[in-house]
Amino acid sequence: MEMTDLTARQIRYYEEQGLVKPDRNEGNQRMFSLFDIERLNMVKAYIEKGINIAGIKAIMSSDG
Repeated sequence: MEMTDLTARQIRYYEEQGLVKPDRNEGNQRMFSLFDIERLNMVKAYIEKGINIAGIKAIMSSDG
């Protein structure tokens, strides 16, 4: 949350939408990689530009 300025709720929502897929540890806690954090920051930037979740999914799926 600190590295993205997103709330826990926002991060969970983006995970539910398939925009980020963090690994989980044995205690089932999310373990975010630098790649995950980069993707969350990209999502945040797209949202700030007014792009909706469907548009972000399309953009990110075409990026690989």
